Amino acid sequence: FFFQAEDGIRDDLVTGVQTCALPISAGLQHLVLVDLANPADVAAMRAESDRRLAGLPGVRRYVSGTPVDTGRPEVSADYDLAILVEFGSVDDYRAWLGSPEHRELVSTWKPRWSRATIVDFAP
Repeated sequence: FFFQAEDGIRDDLVTGVQTCALPISAGLQHLVLVDLANPADVAAMRAESDRRLAGLPGVRRYVSGTPVDTGRPEVSADYDLAILVEFGSVDDYRAWLGSPEHRELVSTWKPRWSRATIVDFAP
């Protein structure tokens, strides 16, 4: 959804009303930070997650990655794999959670996690 905003600029050099499109987001961000019992499994879990989850209906944006050493001690890097999924709505998120692809991925990989932190937040 987009919202048209009028800025009301009018003078002898500008004709008409200037508009800009501003996104309206009522979406949800879903962040999963996983530690695997065997860190050698990171590439396999990432590849399977990317293949199964990224293109599902309702997903606006999907990204996965591993920690980056930025030299900043205050930045957490105590996880093996991060997955961030953006949804257009809570209903899209709930449908994604119940999808066979998500359920199968979790049932396959959850037993291999040593720890997971899951955070859902609104932008």
